[in-house]
Amino acid sequence: MKGRYASTSMSIYGAILPGAARLARLPAEEPSETAKRRLKVIQWYQGHGGRVRLTARHFGFSPDTISRWARAYRKDGIAGLEPRSRRPRRVRQPQTPRALVERIQALREQYPRWGREKLRVLLEREGINISAKSIDRVIARLKARGVLRRTSAALQGNQVASGAVTAAPRVGGGSPRGSGASGYQTGVSG
Repeated sequence: MKGRYASTSMSIYGAILPGAARLARLPAEEPSETAKRRLKVIQWYQGHGGRVRLTARHFGFSPDTISRWARAYRKDGIAGLEPRSRRPRRVRQPQTPRALVERIQALREQYPRWGREKLRVLLEREGINISAKSIDRVIARLKARGVLRRTSAALQGNQVASGAVTAAPRVGGGSPRGSGASGYQTGVSG
C-alpha cells in the first residue's frame, strides 16, 4: 500500500459491504428440510386466514411457535425459517489462574485416585484457598481437553498402574482383608 498508510497495518472489523453478514446467513441454494417443513406450516397458516390457534392445533405445535415462525417468515422470507443455533454468542470463560490449574494437574497426576476434597486439603496446606467444586471443574476441563486421563483404576480394571500404592505386609498371613465375616482385620490372633 502506498501513501500515508504505507507503514501502518490496517484491519477491518465487521462486514466490508453493508448487509454482507445478513447475506451470509441466507441459505446457499436450497432450504433445509426443517425450513421446508416450517414453510408448509406457514403456507397452511396463510391459507386458513392467519389463524394461529387453528394452525397450532392442526400441526401439533404451540401457538407461540407458529407466531414466531410467521414473524420470521415475514421479516426474512424462507431464510427466517432456517434453524439457528441456540448457543450463547459469548460463553463465560474460566477464571482459575493458569498456575493453579497446573498445580491441580500436577497433584492429580501424583495422586490419581484422590478426589477433590483431598486435593483441596493439600492445596490448603500450601496456602491456596480454593473450593472443592472449583477443583472438580478444573479436573473436568482437563479431562475434556485430553490433558488429564481417567484414574488408573478405571483405565486398567482396578489394577494399580504405578508402584506408588502398595499393600502393607500382613501379620499372620491369610487373605488381604483378614479373617472374619465382616472382612476387617481384627488384630486378635486366635
